[in-house]
Amino acid sequence: MSEGSVSFTSCVINWQIPTLLLVTGASRGLGATIAKEFSKKLCKGSYVILLARDKPKLEVVKAEINKICVVYAEILALDLILLDSASFEHLFTKYENFNFQQVVIVNNAGTLGDISKTALQTTSGPDIKDYFDLNLLSVIFLTTGFLNAFKTAKRKIVINISSLAAIQPFRGWSLYCTGKAAREMYFRTLAEEEKETVIVLNYAPGPLVTDMLPQILRDALPEIKQQFHEAQLQNQLLTTEYTVQRLIGILDRGRFKSGDHVDVFDMNY
Repeated sequence: MSEGSVSFTSCVINWQIPTLLLVTGASRGLGATIAKEFSKKLCKGSYVILLARDKPKLEVVKAEINKICVVYAEILALDLILLDSASFEHLFTKYENFNFQQVVIVNNAGTLGDISKTALQTTSGPDIKDYFDLNLLSVIFLTTGFLNAFKTAKRKIVINISSLAAIQPFRGWSLYCTGKAAREMYFRTLAEEEKETVIVLNYAPGPLVTDMLPQILRDALPEIKQQFHEAQLQNQLLTTEYTVQRLIGILDRGRFKSGDHVDVFDMNY
């Protein structure tokens, strides 16, 4: 691990100790794959909390995990945009007495927002507020509630699913780029403030074949739409399975400094 990182061990996650894992947006796509692949590696005595709005789809993911893994999976079917900070503080009360040695939160849930308008056309106050309530404020509330609930855990690991859009502008994606950049700076600040107790990774999973792809091909401005269409034709889009295996490898090697932005294509990690 790089100088300045939290010195847990050479690898960030210890898969061999009882762990509480929380994955948001776990009902489909990248979140579901993270939940399933992480669960395969976690040991007996671990709990996996699957959080998303769609209860039926969460039940499917839970059943898949229970079929092949030794962990205990539970679902939290709720809409993050409807909660306030006080609500988040009570989500984990039932788990506080389990004395988990390691807790891991993966902040994956998020939306693209309206990607059909330029920055100057993005003028609807309610739409902008709703976007940041879901994609920024709920992430902050959930992370603080989670970490405060498990202060005594020896290992506290926070994974923010970031994006190239956090550090590079995309035409028509002003809300998405701003939200991802704000989230990343929040987590970089958290890493700086809690460098002795929490390790943070901002992971950019790359262009994926998920439910977001049809929205991009339908609604994005022509230049961006063409880029994704060509990437699709040339098989340059990644599967969720590939990017999650890269994420696991990055966590196993632990070469990043807490708070770093690590891209799926950066083989230095």
